[in-house]
Amino acid sequence: MAFLYREQMEAELGAPLPAPDEELPQALEKRLAGLLAKAGQQLTQEKQANAAQAAAQQQAQDPVFQMKQAELQIKQGELQRKAAKDAMDGALEQERLNLDKEKAATTATLEANRIASQNEQSEAKKDLEEAKVIIDMAKTVGEERRTRAESERDRDEALRDDREDR
Repeated sequence: MAFLYREQMEAELGAPLPAPDEELPQALEKRLAGLLAKAGQQLTQEKQANAAQAAAQQQAQDPVFQMKQAELQIKQGELQRKAAKDAMDGALEQERLNLDKEKAATTATLEANRIASQNEQSEAKKDLEEAKVIIDMAKTVGEERRTRAESERDRDEALRDDREDR
């Protein structure tokens, strides 16, 4: 196991490591320690990434995991469908409210026109009645004048007849 790790470190460094028992100058040892630490860190990260990828692949092949993924996709589809339905319902409700407003405005206009028409009819009826009263009054005045004129004529004739008789 240690030998395998040594080979991996050499591959990561791109150069062979000195023999395990070999004495190294302090400057080279210090430099080599830094490189080994960096290479060890990179190797650890690669192993972790490989392990995570292998676990993900193994999990992806697991039938239980696949069923859970399928269930999640179904639930997500249901949520999207419900959200779309809610949006559509909201749009329909808004349209209904707009139609109700238009209907109320139209009804108010029709009612105002009906009332105005009734008022006009009432005024026309009143005007007609007033005209009839004026005509009746004119007839009455005309008849009174005619009657007065006839009375005056009859009186004048009676006076003339009286004068002639005398």
